[in-house]
Amino acid sequence: MAGRIGDYLKLRRGFAELTAVYDSALEHCSGSTPATFRAVFLDARACAPRGLTRFPEAVAAHEEALRMLRADGNLLGEAEAMTNLGHTLHEMRDIERAVLVLRQAVVLQGKAGNLHGEGAALTNLGRSLDESRRYEEAVGVYQRDLKICRLVGDWHGEAVTQNNLGLAQGIGAGR
Repeated sequence: MAGRIGDYLKLRRGFAELTAVYDSALEHCSGSTPATFRAVFLDARACAPRGLTRFPEAVAAHEEALRMLRADGNLLGEAEAMTNLGHTLHEMRDIERAVLVLRQAVVLQGKAGNLHGEGAALTNLGRSLDESRRYEEAVGVYQRDLKICRLVGDWHGEAVTQNNLGLAQGIGAGR
């Protein structure tokens, strides 16, 4: 339930309310609650401080979730948390670290067999490469992302990636 409410609040940018929803969900997790469950909520909760530009808090939450997911051997959860951490690092303008984390996220998403997640990690990686003026690398990443979007039938993702690809090609050619 908290996940669905969280998605709604993220869409309307209700980050203060989002924090309260996830804090409540985390409070209701008892000692018998699986670590993976808590870690997923913790990682999702990190979107709230990111939206409020409280980046150190968001990074700390993503990193704690990553530790928990790794300890539990949850490859898919780890891949998702890495993708979210990379997105947060990009938003806080730590672009080089974002690139490193997102490269790892792409690999983990692939190992987990999560094509949607791999596409999301590639989109974020392309944005970070663009930001660091590594346009040729960004073009390659976006082309790979396009293939995944088409494979999974993600029309919205394909449109976003086509736009990003066109911008990277145009800016890169104008050097």
